[in-house]
Amino acid sequence: MSEMTMYSTVIIILLFFLIFLYKIRSKQIIQNFLNAHDNIMILSDGKNINMINKQGLKVFGYDSLKSFKLAHADISDFFLENEMDNDESDQRQGKILYIDKYTYGKKWILSVAKEEKKQVKVKIFAKDSLMDRYYQIRISKLNIANSYSLSFTDITEIEAKRLSVLYDAEYDQLTNIFNRVKVNKMLKDLSYNAKKYNHEVTLILFDIDHFKRVNDDFGHNAGDSVLRELASLVKGVLREKDIFTQLDGEDKIFARWGGEEFIILLKDVSLEKTSRLASRLRKEIEKFHFNIVKNVTCSFGVTQLRAGDTQIQFLERVDKALYEAKEKGRNQVVTK
Repeated sequence: MSEMTMYSTVIIILLFFLIFLYKIRSKQIIQNFLNAHDNIMILSDGKNINMINKQGLKVFGYDSLKSFKLAHADISDFFLENEMDNDESDQRQGKILYIDKYTYGKKWILSVAKEEKKQVKVKIFAKDSLMDRYYQIRISKLNIANSYSLSFTDITEIEAKRLSVLYDAEYDQLTNIFNRVKVNKMLKDLSYNAKKYNHEVTLILFDIDHFKRVNDDFGHNAGDSVLRELASLVKGVLREKDIFTQLDGEDKIFARWGGEEFIILLKDVSLEKTSRLASRLRKEIEKFHFNIVKNVTCSFGVTQLRAGDTQIQFLERVDKALYEAKEKGRNQVVTK
């Protein structure tokens, strides 16, 4: 080998070595930059995690990126399912949305970037915490080809306050079941879908017979106890698998309509089956031993959404059915 050739070889080897050192040094500089942040910081090509800071590893319960990637194909594995905000106008206006790992999977970063959502909100199970935590993620496209930076800001306290306000707006404080506001909201949605997709929608409205006597004879605390016990009893019956196995989530809404009145809103259940459910509930309530009052009965009205019904007509008909049950002697079911 000539002296010139040897010199060239040494130069090439040295050049590769310097490039290698530069890459290592550059990577270390980037890693130090990420570690300097209290938020979770991630660099990704849209599918794979290339770098993650110490805070991120701590939250997800790993000591290195290598151990993390051995256990999980993608960070979205940690995302918990969460319903989208119900207000579709918020979604159209590009406000913060939930991410659904089952929708986006491994490519969720690319999906979000493509849709140009600058921020998303996720719920994550953190190993170092007993509670789920919420994060707002800001995704930025970097100048480097196919590279994205992700910054996770913990918004758990903010989200807890938001959910608390939502709970107060849609739940009855005494019985911890939905309230009239939630029913009206769902009734509007289900009525629209019933017309569009030919769904069946049925209602059960019932109240406690002679409830005024309970308050007069035993006191208002006893009356409150009856309302709570009744709500718990009905929830238990509605949870039974042999009632309507197809019902899930908001296919059924059980709520306190007001005072001693309760309402059940059902989707894709026939009028006949709804009447049978009302009869079952009537019997279960009649034989149940309440703590203070011991025994109470309830009267039930049942109806089905009909073609051309307005929401008011639908509710008025079930109310008339309940009134008729009262007029006929109480503790019975009337279907209209």
